[in-house]
Amino acid sequence: MNLKKFSALILSFFIFSCSQSQNEKDDIAQLACNIIGESSNMDSVLRIKELNAAREKIGESVFLGSDEYIIEIYGDGLCEELVLNDIGAIENHYANIEANRLAVLEEAEKARMLALEELKKNKKEIGMTDTVLIRTSMGNITIALDAEKAPITVKNFIDIANSGFFEGTIFHRVINGFMVQGGGLNADMSDKSSGTAPIQNEANNGLTNDRGTVAMARTMDPHSATSQFFINHADNGFLNHTAENSQGWGYAVFGKVTEGLDIVDQIADVTTGSSAGHQDVPLEVITIELVTVSE
Repeated sequence: MNLKKFSALILSFFIFSCSQSQNEKDDIAQLACNIIGESSNMDSVLRIKELNAAREKIGESVFLGSDEYIIEIYGDGLCEELVLNDIGAIENHYANIEANRLAVLEEAEKARMLALEELKKNKKEIGMTDTVLIRTSMGNITIALDAEKAPITVKNFIDIANSGFFEGTIFHRVINGFMVQGGGLNADMSDKSSGTAPIQNEANNGLTNDRGTVAMARTMDPHSATSQFFINHADNGFLNHTAENSQGWGYAVFGKVTEGLDIVDQIADVTTGSSAGHQDVPLEVITIELVTVSE
Protein backbone atom coordinates (compact mmCIF):
# COMPACT_ATOMS: atom_id res chain seq x y z
CA MET A 1 0.00 0.00 0.00
CA ASN A 2 1.54 3.37 -1.00
CA LEU A 3 1.81 6.20 1.46
CA LYS A 4 -0.90 8.31 -0.15
CA LYS A 5 -3.49 5.54 0.00
CA PHE A 6 -2.52 4.78 3.57
CA SER A 7 -2.81 8.41 4.64
CA ALA A 8 -6.21 8.76 2.97
CA LEU A 9 -7.42 5.59 4.67
CA ILE A 10 -6.34 6.83 8.09
CA LEU A 11 -7.92 10.27 7.70
CA SER A 12 -11.14 8.82 6.31
CA PHE A 13 -11.23 6.46 9.29
CA PHE A 14 -10.98 9.43 11.66
CA ILE A 15 -13.65 11.47 9.87
CA PHE A 16 -16.07 8.56 9.50
CA SER A 17 -15.68 7.44 13.10
CA CYS A 18 -16.97 10.74 14.44
CA SER A 19 -20.57 10.08 13.37
CA GLN A 20 -20.81 6.32 13.87
CA SER A 21 -21.79 4.02 16.71
CA GLN A 22 -19.06 2.32 18.74
CA ASN A 23 -19.70 -1.02 16.98
CA GLU A 24 -19.33 0.63 13.59
CA LYS A 25 -16.13 2.37 14.74
CA ASP A 26 -14.70 -0.94 15.91
CA ASP A 27 -15.61 -2.55 12.57
CA ILE A 28 -13.91 0.26 10.66
CA ALA A 29 -10.83 0.03 12.87
CA GLN A 30 -10.65 -3.72 12.32
CA LEU A 31 -11.01 -3.26 8.56
CA ALA A 32 -8.25 -0.65 8.55
CA CYS A 33 -5.98 -2.97 10.54
CA ASN A 34 -6.71 -5.85 8.16
CA ILE A 35 -5.84 -3.73 5.12
CA ILE A 36 -2.71 -2.32 6.69
CA GLY A 37 -1.78 -5.79 7.93
CA GLU A 38 -1.44 -6.87 4.29
CA SER A 39 1.36 -4.32 3.82
CA SER A 40 4.98 -5.23 4.36
CA ASN A 41 5.49 -1.86 6.05
CA MET A 42 5.36 -2.81 9.72
CA ASP A 43 5.65 0.88 10.65
CA SER A 44 2.12 1.24 9.30
CA VAL A 45 0.84 -1.35 11.76
CA LEU A 46 2.46 0.52 14.62
CA ARG A 47 1.09 3.77 13.23
CA ILE A 48 -2.55 2.58 13.35
CA LYS A 49 -2.05 1.52 16.96
CA GLU A 50 -0.69 4.96 17.79
CA LEU A 51 -3.60 6.60 16.01
CA ASN A 52 -6.13 4.49 17.89
CA ALA A 53 -4.58 5.73 21.13
CA ALA A 54 -4.58 9.31 19.84
CA ARG A 55 -8.26 8.96 18.89
CA GLU A 56 -9.15 8.33 22.52
CA LYS A 57 -7.09 11.31 23.68
CA ILE A 58 -8.79 13.78 21.34
CA GLY A 59 -12.24 12.48 22.22
CA GLU A 60 -13.26 11.71 18.63
CA SER A 61 -13.00 15.40 17.60
CA VAL A 62 -11.41 16.13 14.22
CA PHE A 63 -9.91 19.52 13.34
CA LEU A 64 -8.72 19.41 9.74
CA GLY A 65 -7.23 22.87 10.02
CA SER A 66 -4.87 21.94 12.83
CA ASP A 67 -1.26 21.55 11.65
CA GLU A 68 -0.45 19.57 14.78
CA TYR A 69 -3.31 17.16 14.13
CA ILE A 70 -2.37 16.73 10.47
CA ILE A 71 1.24 15.99 11.43
CA GLU A 72 -0.01 13.46 13.99
CA ILE A 73 -1.97 11.65 11.28
CA TYR A 74 0.42 11.97 8.35
CA GLY A 75 3.83 12.20 9.95
CA ASP A 76 6.46 14.86 9.40
CA GLY A 77 7.72 13.40 6.13
CA LEU A 78 4.65 14.14 3.97
CA CYS A 79 4.38 17.30 1.93
CA GLU A 80 1.57 19.80 2.46
CA GLU A 81 0.25 19.34 -1.08
CA LEU A 82 -0.30 15.59 -0.56
CA VAL A 83 -2.17 16.27 2.68
CA LEU A 84 -4.45 18.86 1.11
CA ASN A 85 -5.16 16.66 -1.93
CA ASP A 86 -6.15 13.76 0.28
CA ILE A 87 -8.38 15.94 2.46
CA GLY A 88 -10.13 17.30 -0.63
CA ALA A 89 -10.73 13.81 -2.00
CA ILE A 90 -12.10 12.58 1.31
CA GLU A 91 -14.40 15.59 1.68
CA ASN A 92 -15.77 14.96 -1.83
CA HIS A 93 -16.28 11.29 -0.99
CA TYR A 94 -18.41 12.08 2.06
CA ALA A 95 -20.27 14.81 0.20
CA ASN A 96 -21.28 12.15 -2.33
CA ILE A 97 -22.39 9.82 0.48
CA GLU A 98 -24.57 12.58 1.93
CA ALA A 99 -26.06 13.33 -1.50
CA ASN A 100 -26.91 9.66 -1.96
CA ARG A 101 -28.50 9.53 1.51
CA LEU A 102 -30.68 12.53 0.71
CA ALA A 103 -31.68 10.98 -2.62
CA VAL A 104 -32.79 7.78 -0.86
CA LEU A 105 -34.85 9.79 1.62
CA GLU A 106 -36.43 11.75 -1.24
CA GLU A 107 -37.45 8.51 -3.00
CA ALA A 108 -38.85 7.17 0.27
CA GLU A 109 -40.93 10.32 0.74
CA LYS A 110 -42.26 10.00 -2.83
CA ALA A 111 -43.27 6.40 -2.13
CA ARG A 112 -44.96 7.47 1.10
CA MET A 113 -46.94 10.20 -0.66
CA LEU A 114 -48.02 7.83 -3.45
CA ALA A 115 -49.23 5.29 -0.89
CA LEU A 116 -51.05 8.01 1.02
CA GLU A 117 -52.79 9.26 -2.13
CA GLU A 118 -53.93 5.77 -2.99
CA LEU A 119 -55.31 5.26 0.50
CA LYS A 120 -57.13 8.59 0.28
CA LYS A 121 -59.17 7.41 -2.67
CA ASN A 122 -62.81 6.97 -1.64
CA LYS A 123 -62.03 8.28 1.84
CA LYS A 124 -62.95 11.71 3.18
CA GLU A 125 -60.11 11.82 5.66
CA ILE A 126 -56.95 9.96 6.54
CA GLY A 127 -56.11 8.79 10.02
CA MET A 128 -56.96 5.56 11.78
CA THR A 129 -59.48 4.94 9.00
CA ASP A 130 -59.27 1.17 8.61
CA THR A 131 -59.76 -1.58 11.15
CA VAL A 132 -58.55 -5.12 10.83
CA LEU A 133 -60.15 -8.14 12.46
CA ILE A 134 -57.71 -10.98 13.03
CA ARG A 135 -59.58 -14.15 13.86
CA THR A 136 -57.27 -16.62 15.58
CA SER A 137 -57.75 -20.08 17.04
CA MET A 138 -57.63 -18.43 20.47
CA GLY A 139 -60.00 -15.53 19.80
CA ASN A 140 -60.41 -12.28 17.90
CA ILE A 141 -58.07 -9.29 17.83
CA THR A 142 -59.13 -5.93 16.34
CA ILE A 143 -56.51 -3.49 15.12
CA ALA A 144 -56.86 0.16 14.06
CA LEU A 145 -54.44 1.05 11.26
CA ASP A 146 -52.72 4.43 11.14
CA ALA A 147 -52.60 5.26 7.44
CA GLU A 148 -51.59 8.85 8.08
CA LYS A 149 -48.37 7.98 9.90
CA ALA A 150 -47.56 4.72 8.08
CA PRO A 151 -49.17 4.81 4.61
CA ILE A 152 -46.71 2.46 2.91
CA THR A 153 -46.94 -0.12 5.69
CA VAL A 154 -50.73 0.11 5.96
CA LYS A 155 -51.21 -0.26 2.21
CA ASN A 156 -48.87 -3.27 2.16
CA PHE A 157 -50.71 -4.92 5.07
CA ILE A 158 -54.16 -4.28 3.56
CA ASP A 159 -53.11 -5.62 0.16
CA ILE A 160 -51.71 -8.81 1.70
CA ALA A 161 -54.76 -9.23 3.97
CA ASN A 162 -57.20 -8.76 1.09
CA SER A 163 -55.34 -11.38 -0.93
CA GLY A 164 -56.19 -14.02 1.71
CA PHE A 165 -52.50 -14.69 2.35
CA PHE A 166 -52.71 -14.60 6.15
CA GLU A 167 -55.29 -17.39 6.36
CA GLY A 168 -53.63 -20.53 7.69
CA THR A 169 -50.47 -18.79 8.87
CA ILE A 170 -49.58 -18.99 12.55
CA PHE A 171 -48.17 -17.06 15.47
CA HIS A 172 -44.81 -18.78 15.32
CA ARG A 173 -42.80 -16.71 17.80
CA VAL A 174 -44.16 -15.86 21.24
CA ILE A 175 -42.21 -14.26 24.07
CA ASN A 176 -44.17 -13.30 27.17
CA GLY A 177 -43.44 -9.73 28.21
CA PHE A 178 -42.05 -8.91 24.77
CA MET A 179 -44.21 -9.66 21.72
CA VAL A 180 -46.18 -12.19 19.66
CA GLN A 181 -45.20 -12.58 16.00
CA GLY A 182 -46.96 -14.14 13.04
CA GLY A 183 -47.94 -13.84 9.40
CA GLY A 184 -45.15 -15.70 7.64
CA LEU A 185 -45.09 -19.41 8.52
CA ASN A 186 -47.45 -22.33 7.99
CA ALA A 187 -48.62 -24.72 10.70
CA ASP A 188 -45.82 -27.15 9.76
CA MET A 189 -43.28 -24.33 10.36
CA SER A 190 -42.49 -23.99 6.67
CA ASP A 191 -42.02 -20.49 5.31
CA LYS A 192 -44.92 -18.92 3.45
CA SER A 193 -43.96 -16.15 1.04
CA SER A 194 -46.39 -13.35 0.30
CA GLY A 195 -44.68 -12.77 -3.04
CA THR A 196 -44.59 -9.05 -2.31
CA ALA A 197 -41.59 -6.76 -2.47
CA PRO A 198 -39.96 -5.53 0.76
CA ILE A 199 -41.18 -2.11 1.85
CA GLN A 200 -39.60 1.10 3.05
CA ASN A 201 -39.19 1.17 6.82
CA GLU A 202 -41.47 3.86 8.27
CA ALA A 203 -40.26 3.56 11.86
CA ASN A 204 -39.30 7.24 11.72
CA ASN A 205 -43.00 8.19 11.73
CA GLY A 206 -43.13 9.05 15.43
CA LEU A 207 -45.19 6.00 16.47
CA THR A 208 -43.60 4.03 19.31
CA ASN A 209 -43.50 0.34 20.16
CA ASP A 210 -45.78 0.49 23.19
CA ARG A 211 -47.90 -2.32 24.61
CA GLY A 212 -50.68 -3.24 22.20
CA THR A 213 -49.16 -1.58 19.14
CA VAL A 214 -48.61 -3.55 15.94
CA ALA A 215 -45.34 -3.33 14.00
CA MET A 216 -43.64 -5.00 11.05
CA ALA A 217 -41.09 -7.74 11.60
CA ARG A 218 -38.00 -7.77 9.40
CA THR A 219 -34.49 -9.10 8.97
CA MET A 220 -31.31 -7.19 9.88
CA ASP A 221 -31.93 -5.13 6.75
CA PRO A 222 -34.08 -2.19 7.94
CA HIS A 223 -36.08 -2.14 4.70
CA SER A 224 -36.87 -5.86 4.37
CA ALA A 225 -40.38 -6.21 5.84
CA THR A 226 -42.98 -8.06 3.77
CA SER A 227 -45.81 -9.88 5.58
CA GLN A 228 -44.68 -10.78 9.09
CA PHE A 229 -45.90 -8.55 11.90
CA PHE A 230 -45.84 -8.57 15.67
CA ILE A 231 -47.95 -7.21 18.51
CA ASN A 232 -46.01 -5.64 21.36
CA HIS A 233 -46.87 -7.35 24.64
CA ALA A 234 -45.02 -4.66 26.62
CA ASP A 235 -43.54 -1.20 26.10
CA ASN A 236 -40.49 -1.95 23.95
CA GLY A 237 -38.78 1.38 23.59
CA PHE A 238 -35.54 -0.21 22.39
CA LEU A 239 -37.36 -1.11 19.14
CA ASN A 240 -38.08 2.53 18.33
CA HIS A 241 -36.40 4.59 15.62
CA THR A 242 -33.32 6.51 16.76
CA ALA A 243 -31.27 7.08 13.60
CA GLU A 244 -31.35 6.43 9.86
CA ASN A 245 -28.76 3.65 9.90
CA SER A 246 -28.80 -0.12 10.29
CA GLN A 247 -28.55 0.07 14.09
CA GLY A 248 -31.07 2.85 14.62
CA TRP A 249 -33.89 2.42 12.10
CA GLY A 250 -36.08 0.49 14.50
CA TYR A 251 -39.36 -1.32 13.78
CA ALA A 252 -42.25 0.42 12.08
CA VAL A 253 -45.47 0.70 14.10
CA PHE A 254 -48.55 0.98 11.88
CA GLY A 255 -51.51 0.27 14.16
CA LYS A 256 -52.81 -0.54 17.60
CA VAL A 257 -55.00 -3.21 19.18
CA THR A 258 -58.38 -1.71 20.08
CA GLU A 259 -60.11 -4.92 21.10
CA GLY A 260 -58.77 -8.33 22.08
CA LEU A 261 -55.69 -7.33 24.04
CA ASP A 262 -56.76 -10.05 26.47
CA ILE A 263 -56.38 -12.52 23.59
CA VAL A 264 -52.87 -11.21 23.00
CA ASP A 265 -52.16 -11.80 26.70
CA GLN A 266 -53.44 -15.38 26.41
CA ILE A 267 -51.26 -16.01 23.36
CA ALA A 268 -48.24 -14.56 25.16
CA ASP A 269 -48.84 -16.87 28.10
CA VAL A 270 -48.70 -20.18 26.20
CA THR A 271 -45.92 -22.72 26.65
CA THR A 272 -43.23 -22.49 23.99
CA GLY A 273 -40.27 -24.54 22.81
CA SER A 274 -38.11 -25.25 19.77
CA SER A 275 -39.39 -26.45 16.42
CA ALA A 276 -37.81 -26.77 12.98
CA GLY A 277 -34.86 -24.63 13.99
CA HIS A 278 -37.02 -21.89 15.50
CA GLN A 279 -37.09 -20.82 19.14
CA ASP A 280 -40.06 -19.57 21.22
CA VAL A 281 -42.59 -21.56 19.18
CA PRO A 282 -45.97 -22.29 20.83
CA LEU A 283 -46.22 -26.02 21.57
CA GLU A 284 -49.85 -25.89 20.48
CA VAL A 285 -50.40 -24.27 17.10
CA ILE A 286 -52.05 -20.83 17.18
CA THR A 287 -53.58 -20.28 13.76
CA ILE A 288 -54.60 -17.07 12.04
CA GLU A 289 -57.87 -18.24 10.57
CA LEU A 290 -59.02 -15.05 8.85
CA VAL A 291 -57.97 -11.41 8.46
CA THR A 292 -60.61 -8.94 7.25
CA VAL A 293 -60.25 -5.22 6.62
CA SER A 294 -63.08 -2.73 7.00
CA GLU A 295 -63.31 1.06 6.80
